[in-house]
Amino acid sequence: MVKRASWIVLGALVLVTALTPPAWAGDKEPQMVLVEDNPVVPAQVEAYEAFVKEFVAQMEAFKFPYPCYTYTTSDLHYLYVFPVADFADIGKLFAAVNEMVAKWGKEKFAETVKKSVGTYKYQKFSLYLYRSELSYVPEGVKEDPENLKFVFWGTVQGQPGRQKELEASFKQFVDLYQGKKVQHGWRTYMTVFGGKGPEYVYSEHGPSAGKFWTEVEEIDKEIGEPAKKAWMEMTKVIRGYHYSTGSYRPDLSYIPKADQQKQEQEKKEMQKKTEGKKKQ
Repeated sequence: MVKRASWIVLGALVLVTALTPPAWAGDKEPQMVLVEDNPVVPAQVEAYEAFVKEFVAQMEAFKFPYPCYTYTTSDLHYLYVFPVADFADIGKLFAAVNEMVAKWGKEKFAETVKKSVGTYKYQKFSLYLYRSELSYVPEGVKEDPENLKFVFWGTVQGQPGRQKELEASFKQFVDLYQGKKVQHGWRTYMTVFGGKGPEYVYSEHGPSAGKFWTEVEEIDKEIGEPAKKAWMEMTKVIRGYHYSTGSYRPDLSYIPKADQQKQEQEKKEMQKKTEGKKKQ
């Protein structure tokens, strides 16, 4: 699909993808994610995170029904990812916020929010649609917090009117990785609003930056030339590309207890499957 940071330096290329919350715990995988972006003032990081922790504590106290997965980027953007099923679910999400504020008390709520004033530059919302056919998710890929300590995001901006060609390029990478049975996956999301369409956001992750780039290097040795050729084809239909890195912040995230329990159960089932395959 797209270049990584190392390929930019080396003059080569590769594919990745998606803004993904770890181990979605709902009955079915969400089709969209609503993302709130807060770029934080460097000198105010401590005050800002204290505010977020206080807010998360209230979400727990009032049993807020939607999970919120928090990420921080290397350039101090704080991203709050809310999985939603569809457009109607977005309305339900904001209705749940209003209900929580009513229970919290408008004055107390305002007092807490006031603590964030001056700690971040602006607030931006974006909506992304999950594109499973443009994604590659090998079985057994772990997305628990330990494997999200390093996250790589990228944005591919397509040329207007050439979206089908761009998506065909994505599928070339999917076929390439599937053919080699690469155990390093990605998910692809298309920007619905909040970006400069047509636009696709992608990300990969690893337990650390060192392990991530070591794995990337090994993959590049295996499929470097075919990937480079696919990338050169993609450059003909894109108008821009940029990337950032960061990590998942479980200490600033909120997951309803029911979802936590389901995630743990799914994790155990995945581990059993993996162990069963090793024994075969």
